[in-house]
Amino acid sequence: MSGYILCQTEKAERPYFIENISTNIYSIEELCYYLYHNLYLIDASVINEELCMWIQQELELPKLAAKLRPKLQNYTNAEDVLYPIFKEINYLTYEELKNLNSRMALLNQESPALRQKRKGDCLVENRMYVNAIQVYQKLLEQNPDSERTDFAADVLYNLGCAYSYLFQMEKALEVLKENPLVDRVTVDGDDVILTETTASTVALIVNELVQNSLKYAFPDREEGQIQMQIERGPRYSWVTVRDDGCGFDNKKVSTSSSGLGLRLINSLVRSSLHGEIFTDSEHGGTRVRFSFRNQEEPSQVTVHG
Repeated sequence: MSGYILCQTEKAERPYFIENISTNIYSIEELCYYLYHNLYLIDASVINEELCMWIQQELELPKLAAKLRPKLQNYTNAEDVLYPIFKEINYLTYEELKNLNSRMALLNQESPALRQKRKGDCLVENRMYVNAIQVYQKLLEQNPDSERTDFAADVLYNLGCAYSYLFQMEKALEVLKENPLVDRVTVDGDDVILTETTASTVALIVNELVQNSLKYAFPDREEGQIQMQIERGPRYSWVTVRDDGCGFDNKKVSTSSSGLGLRLINSLVRSSLHGEIFTDSEHGGTRVRFSFRNQEEPSQVTVHG
């Protein structure tokens, strides 16, 4: 949870600690902000007697705490707790309330497995990668019948991303190879030494490229191949990601969601890595090749080809 939140009520001397994103909150405005933006993270670790005590003693809102306590005993739907909290300070505008109602209606229609996946995704957005990995792993263990489905592919992809954000590249690649939409993943080339900042950017770019391949390269096929190669040069190193999919039309992609991803990649390569990027796509597949400047500074990460 980042940025500035305008608080009109008194700030608590003792914060309420939200464990699943390791964050302290000091006001009811901050509590409302967290609840509104993290619906999938609302569970008994957040909504409990400790929260009621904090609201009563630290925020000095005993009436609100009294409203919430009976609902804890039969806690089934998040809205039973959310709406009294939001209403206490009229936190939501009319449009935000409509949006919340729509989101809650969709959430209540989702399967337990999909809710858990969304929870993992939300943890990734909050950079709680270890917690997200635990959610994804448990979800895959509890749903073995989904091994060869698009749902399992999405979970495995996000699990691999979480590992890569922790710079656990070998585990990330192991997970990628388990993806039911990819029958063979090959990674070869040279070992390179990166700073943590460069490694994070390279991982983000590779993840986006792999995601594009998984989503768009194999529309009429259940399986495909993705290859990644690392080449170390004297001043710059190159990463190549290619698939054997259907390719794409540059003119059509430029206005699509995948085009937004490619524009993000181009921007990251040029502004963050100070490198170059080349894209070739035809019926035999897509190849993206980008470079980054070799760096050897303190705090390094080794990427194995």
